[in-house]
Amino acid sequence: MKRLQILIAVIALSMLAGVIAVLPLRFRPLAWIVVVGIVALALFATLRSGPSIAPADCAFPVQLNARVYDVVQNVVLFVPLGMGVAAALVARQLGAAVVCGAALSTCIEVAQRFDPTRCPSAIDVVSNSAGALLGAFFVVGIRRVLPAPSPLS
Repeated sequence: MKRLQILIAVIALSMLAGVIAVLPLRFRPLAWIVVVGIVALALFATLRSGPSIAPADCAFPVQLNARVYDVVQNVVLFVPLGMGVAAALVARQLGAAVVCGAALSTCIEVAQRFDPTRCPSAIDVVSNSAGALLGAFFVVGIRRVLPAPSPLS
């Protein structure tokens, strides 16, 4: 999958989570589809192998532009995860989104530790968790702005 296709999938999953967030409670389980989709997308996007990287290259400081781009990518990739978790839950959405984002990111980074073509980083865990938190904030904001659906709908 190319970067543009991944970006389109992230946008589509985010839009789906946003719609689910304002639907009546009986539709909330559909948000788990978004969660499963973004987990699969995140695993695919982050665990693909590339050219071999020498261990010294992982420790060598990366150019600032490349690091900023990497952080932005990580945040954007995990926004739909936070949105999906928050849309699926009625309470404790922010905490659950951060925990899910941090857990998934940590698993990915641990898996990358055993792949000689990848460089695991604590910055990735932090930026992924921040993306999940931003997504959850978005859903909580949508729910505060829009009127709650009636229980009969």
